[in-house]
Amino acid sequence: MNNQGILYTQLVSRENNKKLGIQSVPYSSMKNITIPLGVTTIKDQTISFGASTRNIPKTIKVFLEDKRNNTYTNLRNENYRIRLKENTKDLGRFYLHITSRILVSEEPNSNAKAIQIYISAPRELTLTNVEKGRVKFSLYSELGSQIQTQILDIDGTCKISIPKLSTGMYFLKITTKKGDRYKKFIIKKID
Repeated sequence: MNNQGILYTQLVSRENNKKLGIQSVPYSSMKNITIPLGVTTIKDQTISFGASTRNIPKTIKVFLEDKRNNTYTNLRNENYRIRLKENTKDLGRFYLHITSRILVSEEPNSNAKAIQIYISAPRELTLTNVEKGRVKFSLYSELGSQIQTQILDIDGTCKISIPKLSTGMYFLKITTKKGDRYKKFIIKKID
């Protein structure tokens, strides 16, 4: 952040309201920890969140969550930039997730169209706005268990056969030459 902004954290345990400039967490906690981030800026400021992950095992993911925009950004792959249009003194909008699990919808912060996913038939997903070329699709349960993987050559839109799924939340990891993206979807009932 520039000299007109402040970034701070609070204790993960939320035992008190002290603002921390540096926060250390035990190595053993890295598999599932959420750190609330506080931001104070003046209006019309662009802020960028990034992470140095060289001391974190590759099996651990580092995501920034923006609750207001309902986005998750994998900070191993890219920084998250946002222009705040109003004066901001906010704790509760941004969270840093350090986890070995897959999180919800992750879209790159670019001008590219977002990948859309919908259930087009029983046991079939349709995806649009997917990058052309060879794409790997991995389906996960909400607990992070891998259900299936498929590799397809596509040209923007594709249909994926899925097994019979119980009611619940699922995640689809979409791997292209540009990296990984995650999409969340919910099965209400499937025959």
